[in-house]
Amino acid sequence: GGMSSGTAANDIVVFVGTYHGDVIALRQTDGSLIWKAQASSEILAPVATAHGITLVKTIDGYLTAFSAADGHIVWRYQEMAPGLILRGSSAPQITQDAALVGFENGNLVKLNLEKGHLLWQKTIAQPEGIFAIQRMVDIDADPIVVGRHVFAATYQGRITALDLASGRELWTHDISSYSGIASDGNRVYVSDAQSHIWAFNAENGS
Repeated sequence: GGMSSGTAANDIVVFVGTYHGDVIALRQTDGSLIWKAQASSEILAPVATAHGITLVKTIDGYLTAFSAADGHIVWRYQEMAPGLILRGSSAPQITQDAALVGFENGNLVKLNLEKGHLLWQKTIAQPEGIFAIQRMVDIDADPIVVGRHVFAATYQGRITALDLASGRELWTHDISSYSGIASDGNRVYVSDAQSHIWAFNAENGS
């Protein structure tokens, strides 16, 4: 089926996305097909699933919530996708009853998981420059949640620490990254586009 995304799983089902926008749910015990649904376009980001909802982000800027049980669409959210993006995509993150999603336009959003209502939106980096390639600010590194903070980084932009509840910016640092954020609770580690690894103090960004 031309699988293009990483997998996600709950206790019974494994989910995967394809180049053609198919979302496929397979039974863990034997790999048999449970359901198959159509997303709006190609799926590069790993699927996320929890609390009966399966989140699928596609390269056209849509995030679609499918029922994990039967594949029907529960809700859909869209951010405007730039004309030129990196060949990659960050995965939606589910934390408690909310979804955190980074988009190719540099926006990070927090959505209610059940209904898809927007809780907050934060621009991590603004596109700059004359040419499309200079204006790429994709969030391709998966955002991470550590305690009451969420950390996100963009290509040709910044790494930013936000308050998880409100989206308020706590600290920021100029960096260009398209993969790799991790934390041990005290520090945040980021790999940048020039093959360097940075360590920041999680509380103040030093």
